[in-house]
Amino acid sequence: MFALQAHSLKLLLSFITKITIMKRVLIILIILPLVSFSQIQVDENNNIFFEQVYEINLSKEEIKSNVNEWMATNFNDANNVIKMNTSDKIIAKGLFLIPNVYKGYTSNLEIHYDLITDFKEDRYKVLIQNLEITNIYGGDMPISKDFMSMDEYKLYSLKVANKMSTTKAMKKIMESDKYLELYNQSKEMYSKNLQDIEIRLVGIAGDINKTVHSNLEKSDW
Repeated sequence: MFALQAHSLKLLLSFITKITIMKRVLIILIILPLVSFSQIQVDENNNIFFEQVYEINLSKEEIKSNVNEWMATNFNDANNVIKMNTSDKIIAKGLFLIPNVYKGYTSNLEIHYDLITDFKEDRYKVLIQNLEITNIYGGDMPISKDFMSMDEYKLYSLKVANKMSTTKAMKKIMESDKYLELYNQSKEMYSKNLQDIEIRLVGIAGDINKTVHSNLEKSDW
């Protein structure tokens, strides 16, 4: 009887252990996206930026050399995009494209940004800021964490319509019930665009860090 109870207790403890492990795994899965995007921050104007400090066992000169290598590989013309290059800092202007889908039609949005890397012994900082979204129809705007209000959207719509020479048609739409639908659709698209942008920012910084680490032990042959 005692043997049976001991066996039952052992099974119970094993079951509890498995549940505990599963809970831990679930917690990790839940917080993982938050950890991955924890570097995405918001400034005083509610515009997003990325900032992360990386520690590595390399000299300031070695880190800078590796970051220069990344820029030469990833920018079509590094000489034109790099605006400042000193022993302590590199400032570059870059861009990437994200797809923007509206009613089955896909266009590319250009995301412009400033990439700032600061160097110290055994560590460096990546800062991506001044993000601005553009499209083939104009309407440049900084990338905010939240979509613009209805009043702001009306001004933005007229600005874009003016560049497209469709101001009269846009004003008619603004006077109809369709404009609220247009606003909500744009807000939904912006939310998706923002997710894509945040993924790209994390990816850029991660790719730089990967390049720096890949050269941690360079061959001396």
